[in-house]
Amino acid sequence: MKPPSGAKSSSSAESPEATVHTDPTLAFDRAWANTLITHALRELEHEQSGTGRTALFGSLKEFLQRKAGPGEYDAIARTHGMTKGAVAAATHRLNRRFGELVRQNVRETVATPDLAEEELSYLFSTIGG
Repeated sequence: MKPPSGAKSSSSAESPEATVHTDPTLAFDRAWANTLITHALRELEHEQSGTGRTALFGSLKEFLQRKAGPGEYDAIARTHGMTKGAVAAATHRLNRRFGELVRQNVRETVATPDLAEEELSYLFSTIGG
């Protein structure tokens, strides 16, 4: 994401991309989406620390945002005395719980529960997810 340019051009030939990046509503929605995600990540980290898995969470949290590359699970498995399959399963569980926490946070911000999925889809679209 590019940061907002700060000032709109007065030219009528302004590119759609420039308009998107200077739209204050979209900027607010992006910030709100990132706030919800950050809050869910902190909640997940707190849960993991409460169960004594702080170090493992530290190794796996980057996979909440991206897929693991070749050999990455092997290295984590060696570090934590686990198998590659156990690391993959732990990552899957973290991703599932992270999604639950994000959804829970969104449900707390909408008028009715049936609006939560629509709101979630919109917020993720604002950050390119």
